[in-house]
Amino acid sequence: MNSSFVGTDIKPFNEFWMNCKYNALFSIASYYDPNNKYASYVNHYSFEHTNNYKDPSFKLPIIKHAEFSEMLPNFTYSIENCHFENEENFLEELKQMIRQGQLVFLSVNLYSWIPGSFCYQRYHWSHFSLIKGYDEVNNCYLVLDDDMNGYNEFVVSEDTVVKCFRSSDYFTDRENWPYPIVKLQLNQPLLPYEVTLQTVQDHARRLVLDIEQFTIDDLWKFDEESELLSNHLDYSIIGVEYFYNRHIANVKLFKHLHKHKKINDELFETMLHHAKNLENGWQTIRNNLMKVKAKLKKSRNVPRDSIIAEAKLLFENEKLMWQLLVEAKSEN
Repeated sequence: MNSSFVGTDIKPFNEFWMNCKYNALFSIASYYDPNNKYASYVNHYSFEHTNNYKDPSFKLPIIKHAEFSEMLPNFTYSIENCHFENEENFLEELKQMIRQGQLVFLSVNLYSWIPGSFCYQRYHWSHFSLIKGYDEVNNCYLVLDDDMNGYNEFVVSEDTVVKCFRSSDYFTDRENWPYPIVKLQLNQPLLPYEVTLQTVQDHARRLVLDIEQFTIDDLWKFDEESELLSNHLDYSIIGVEYFYNRHIANVKLFKHLHKHKKINDELFETMLHHAKNLENGWQTIRNNLMKVKAKLKKSRNVPRDSIIAEAKLLFENEKLMWQLLVEAKSEN
């Protein structure tokens, strides 16, 4: 690393994408103990209906992650919402926090933040980005954040930090975004984390019931005449990315269980086959939505019926996958 860098050498957790918050937390947790990343593989998730905040009538399916404290109970931390003492000179205070080894998240407007990200030059959305450190010689900051390739480390110029901070929701929507910075403080030493087959089977049993009760018939109701069609497609693409990334995680989960001899070779190959097919299936739906988005100037036709049919089939196949694991006997 550059000798002029000041900060913490946290590596981005980029094995698969959950969301900016959880990828940041697993980056931090894995920095303190590499075994903590395995908690992200476990099938803690469920399914829910969500909506486009610009148009609540448009609903879509999404993966809902468990509370982080449930996923990794040995990683306890506290959050401190803070203000700068002098916002005109906030960079000096930010650098001081970094020099003290504090884990700092800064409010930024994503419109000009990370080139190649979903929001770049498209949406004025704000979130808290993990500021890993700074390089005074090269006048830049290292941050952990999302782009279209997942969660990674990026070099951001000081000018961009200033611009994106000063245009964030903290300045434009203080009522709903009252703090400019968040600090994370670990509460106690971490304990070793271990994936157990019983935990995975318990979640598998719950997921079977979740899928049986989850409906998608009233979702993805695209209005091809609406001026928000492009926005609805964007939200749908993001929602589908949650699904196929979760199956990337399931592949890793089954490999981990097999490596530690918690499932036998035959079951492993079967589970791996299902998870990879599910990953590919959701990627196909994502790609089809992206094709529609790319051709909006020529055609506004969205093949909703085929999307619904394919998604229903994927849910049924996932249900079968988890049923097989529920019936498995531990190899230990």
